[in-house]
Amino acid sequence: MLKHWKYDDYAVYRKVQNTRWEQKKKKTRQKRFYLPHLSYIIDVLGKTEIESIVCQGVRNGSEVATFRSIFPDCSVQGTDMFVKGNDPEGPLFCCDFSELPEVWEKRFDLLYSNSIDHVYNLDKTIKEWKRVTKKYMVLVFSDGDPTLGDPFRVTDQDDITELCKKYDLEILNLEGLTVTVRVPSCSATSCESA
Repeated sequence: MLKHWKYDDYAVYRKVQNTRWEQKKKKTRQKRFYLPHLSYIIDVLGKTEIESIVCQGVRNGSEVATFRSIFPDCSVQGTDMFVKGNDPEGPLFCCDFSELPEVWEKRFDLLYSNSIDHVYNLDKTIKEWKRVTKKYMVLVFSDGDPTLGDPFRVTDQDDITELCKKYDLEILNLEGLTVTVRVPSCSATSCESA
């Protein structure tokens, strides 16, 4: 069963997320953290399928640098709610997951996030992620009970399968709590029902 912590309002959510961001802003992950999540993209689809990537929830931007080392021939951008950056063409962009720049319509071949557990509004976020993604998403979920800092959780792979079905995302690979999906062709208007 999908679990979601309900906030009283968006301002409280932002305050909690900002506190968490401040606590974790210097944390970085090594390439070996990301490689298992990307194995299907790299080994089965091949890196040539991917020319542009957006990473959601990049904290200090180190994730963007790591993805550039894994995909050296790709354009890689990252977002975070509190990162410094307001140029949608720059490497880092400050925004909520569910309010990405309009100019990003179908811009990215791959959207990656290990921060889906941080979303405020899952429906709005998935709709927005589908809007900016041309081909694939790699989503890394967390299990357990939702908390103020991580308001969205899954119980198991059945939850992930249910979520993908609900949002019309074709599962290409599901290992543990990491799913690689194909995004259907859609525009801002045809994804309205998502």
